[in-house]
Amino acid sequence: SPARLQRIVEVQGREHLQAARARGRGVILLTAHFTPLEMGGRILATVAPIHFLYRPTKNEVLAHFLSRCRCHYGGRPIPRDDIRALITALRNNECVWYAPDQSYRKKGAEMVPLFGIPAATNTLTSRLARMTGASVLPYFFQRLPGSQGYRAIIHPPFENFPSDSPVADAERFNHMIEAQVRTVPEQYLWIHRRFKGLTEDYPDYYGRHAPKRA
Repeated sequence: SPARLQRIVEVQGREHLQAARARGRGVILLTAHFTPLEMGGRILATVAPIHFLYRPTKNEVLAHFLSRCRCHYGGRPIPRDDIRALITALRNNECVWYAPDQSYRKKGAEMVPLFGIPAATNTLTSRLARMTGASVLPYFFQRLPGSQGYRAIIHPPFENFPSDSPVADAERFNHMIEAQVRTVPEQYLWIHRRFKGLTEDYPDYYGRHAPKRA
């Protein structure tokens, strides 16, 4: 319930989001795949109306369940490939929340270090900010020890963003992910194969060329 959520959640940095919305150019809230991801969205929806970018799952039952839960708490879904809807939302001065920290090997991908290892990274954030003038604010959340609840932190917007280099912009966000992971390493979604290379020239960390077992 909203009352219980208020008791177990600490939100820091609301003023940064309020100031960004006052600019009237839209807001991009960047996050990463930590295990309390759904709670992070639930918390954010209490601070401002949000759109969330998502990748449709092949499991129709799970897809329906997730969509129903997210929409129930005020989130408005945008499929990951619907860039037009994403731009429209930002130009209407709305907030878009998404996590660009998964391996991305389509057009616009660059190999950007994460913990010193090249990782295929989406540079969409820079292009969106350039096209719309939206503010870009990192947003992270974590489960607190024991039964203390959750902490969500809305960081100040990136200054001088985007730069002339989408790769440098992506490196900037990856550094923030690294800092957050070091804070709560057990809460990061390590199961995702983040270090898949763009081409065969990169190391095979996940055994894609290993002989198949009998």
